[in-house]
Amino acid sequence: MRSNYNFEYVAQSLDELIILNVDRSVANTLNFIAAVEEVSLNCFIPLGLGGHIKSLQDAEVLISNGADKLIINSSIYRNPTLIKNLVSKYGSQAVVASIDFKSVDGTWKAFVDQGATEVDMPIVEYLQHVISLGVGELYLNSIDLDGTGQGYCLDIIQTVSKISSIPVIIAGGAGNKNHFLNALESQSIDGASTANLFNFIGEALPEARKHLIAKGINLSNWAKTPSNL
Repeated sequence: MRSNYNFEYVAQSLDELIILNVDRSVANTLNFIAAVEEVSLNCFIPLGLGGHIKSLQDAEVLISNGADKLIINSSIYRNPTLIKNLVSKYGSQAVVASIDFKSVDGTWKAFVDQGATEVDMPIVEYLQHVISLGVGELYLNSIDLDGTGQGYCLDIIQTVSKISSIPVIIAGGAGNKNHFLNALESQSIDGASTANLFNFIGEALPEARKHLIAKGINLSNWAKTPSNL
């Protein structure tokens, strides 16, 4: 896995690393942890892990194997008591609510079960419910744009900004450095996430970070480039 890219170099362009177990079958935690250890070796930035967190024991396994944050999606909807217990045990800063959303007949809808099940409440009401559980961040992923490289769905931010006082990370759709810039110029977005640029496009992440810093985005200027390695 690590042979596919120079992770130590790419990691210089990140502030946090999120790794999600998206296996649709029964979770194989040991395999997931092994993959996490392989990817995150020599990784010295905060690590968020998620997928198949259905109990305190599931969370403990991830925390004990290096997770700084727990990324939780379906259990927020199906077991809110678990979320409250996780917040009580690990603190709000360690629990991130992952919200998959898409437009249905012109209305934003939230989904769980990897996009298979629609949440049966208006998205504003659902977000208010999620925030009330004490989570420390919102991770908003556009199902419509995820993997397209066409840019983030920024239209939803106006809705979220009216109700959220906690940090918001936007995900799903980044295809170039200007997509990051468009997102981070919004005062309502605190972070921008990408899998596309991380996995497939060579120097895209280092170049994007340099571009953002040059445009005045408030990022730490510690990213290395080939000329100063």
